[in-house]
Amino acid sequence: MNRASVNSVVFHRILDFKTGLNFHSGPFFCPCLSGKSSPGQKKSKNGLSADGSVIRLFFARACRVHYFRGMQDQAITGWETRFINYHKENTHTKDGSHDLGHFQRVWKAAQYINQEEGGIADPLILLTAAYFHDLVSLPKNSPERSTSSRLSAERTVALLKEVFTDFPPEKIENVRHAIHAHSFSAQVAPLTSEAKILQDADRMEALGAIGLARVFYTAGQLSQRLFDAEDPLALAREPNDSQYSLDHFQLKLFKLPALMNTATGKRLADEKVAYLRQYLGMIEGEIKGKYGG
Repeated sequence: MNRASVNSVVFHRILDFKTGLNFHSGPFFCPCLSGKSSPGQKKSKNGLSADGSVIRLFFARACRVHYFRGMQDQAITGWETRFINYHKENTHTKDGSHDLGHFQRVWKAAQYINQEEGGIADPLILLTAAYFHDLVSLPKNSPERSTSSRLSAERTVALLKEVFTDFPPEKIENVRHAIHAHSFSAQVAPLTSEAKILQDADRMEALGAIGLARVFYTAGQLSQRLFDAEDPLALAREPNDSQYSLDHFQLKLFKLPALMNTATGKRLADEKVAYLRQYLGMIEGEIKGKYGG
């Protein structure tokens, strides 16, 4: 048996041992790893196909990657279930814009962005940061609003150490940073892939259909007026979103695409801002009494 063939066989046996699976027989049987030739394929004297050592080595690596990716997905699902259960049992907020549904949507957006960006972020760090980034959320009109993300980060670190004691300790610091940096008002630069993706994913919630609903939900909480009747789009005055909810579009929402960290985030933000601009055009027409075509 030549050296390449020996290396291939040894690699396959290590693969069996490391994964606890037998890729040579049983339910995980893979012909590429079994030493069996497909019909018409030439065999050498030792039973290996003439080119099998190289081909099977390639598929052995592919099978191993697939197996461990599946195991990672199962682990992430397990952590997510635990985080959801924690919120259901311990987090009782009346803020509908920063509730469990918000955390779940941010996680979905973060997963999508991470996938589109080539899987650059650690899934467990991203998941944890998504589910606890607004653990503390002070009111929009609070003078301490900019400290919310720092307080959330500190509480999350304590939570991981005291409640989720089996959470990998080497990942805690990156969770803390991602949460601290996600906030628009905190003005903390995101330095890691997880922080950049979380920030983009959270900002998706401020745009599009969800963002539109949140603008007026928050305006109702703060007893704001919808718009200035004389100049609803602030064309001849300084916009003031502490008084008029529509002014928030100019002061913050339309600026978000340029602030995105990832190409995927910017693409999504541009699409969602286009929706908001269309809405403003419609509301402007209705204010002016323009109906029909």
